[in-house]
Amino acid sequence: ACSAQIRATVAHKPNIYLMLADDLRPDGFGALGGLVAKTPNFDAIISQGCIFRKAYTMGAMIGAVCMPSRTMLLTGHSLFHAKNEASTHDPATHTFPRAMKEAGYANIHAGKFGNSPKKITEEFDRSVDPGHSEGVADAVIDFIRTRPAEMPMFIYMAGPEPHDPQYAPDEFYAQYKPKDIPLPHAFAPYHPFDNGWLTGRDEMTLPFPRTPESIRSKLARYYASVAYLDAQFGRVVQALKDVGEYDNTIFVIASDNGLSMGEHGLLGKQNLYEFGGMHVPLVFAGPGIPKAETNALTYLMDLFPTVCDLAGIDLKSNVE
Repeated sequence: ACSAQIRATVAHKPNIYLMLADDLRPDGFGALGGLVAKTPNFDAIISQGCIFRKAYTMGAMIGAVCMPSRTMLLTGHSLFHAKNEASTHDPATHTFPRAMKEAGYANIHAGKFGNSPKKITEEFDRSVDPGHSEGVADAVIDFIRTRPAEMPMFIYMAGPEPHDPQYAPDEFYAQYKPKDIPLPHAFAPYHPFDNGWLTGRDEMTLPFPRTPESIRSKLARYYASVAYLDAQFGRVVQALKDVGEYDNTIFVIASDNGLSMGEHGLLGKQNLYEFGGMHVPLVFAGPGIPKAETNALTYLMDLFPTVCDLAGIDLKSNVE
């Protein structure tokens, strides 16, 4: 239905702006339920779009769950097939950037290099890793201003925030006081059993037992980093408006994986709790997208074929 509306109302292919945060919880923005999140730029887009409340990434076979998650997204393949695709890079199989390029899209990958298959990252017209969200936004804004005006845009903005150490300039840290941050409902000093990853890197960023003070401090940094990401997202949205492309842009807002922040005594993404690694935020907004919410089960790897469908792109190979 969305595809039909877009084809009927948009004279040319819509721009696609995929904003993939790093370690963003499914309640990470104010409009998604974050009680103390200050995210006016994301909230303005989310409030107009379709929110998928039950979106997940499929899982992982390594501790760095972001790597298989992003590989699945960029190939449209489930976990173990995506692993094979990343290593063999079969030219007969479409990747996300290749499909968009063949459909006439100018495209950019702006964000972390280390979390995506190098061969697929190299298929973007431009691929940059400035190391922080402000630099990522600068690169995307330059792309918006200088890309061939006759070509639609595919923007894959996948910067490093709010992944630990939850970087943000001091002005954002000043907005959040640990004493004002509520503890998670499922806060616990320890996880009640050995889940196989209690000494993984993520879990060692705070000592055991977890204390209310240490979790509140970490959450304050986390929300500051999300606010910093929101400010950079707002700059890119304004750049789209400045060049007259905002109304012809489909926004896809998601994360590579979720995160625990004190729930059940955990801090990382290597677990299966709702506020853990597999549950991600997902929102579509833009021309032809209804304002709605759904509890339908969706996977992050669905984004590649779904975006192609919305843009009227016929895939030449199967994805899952």
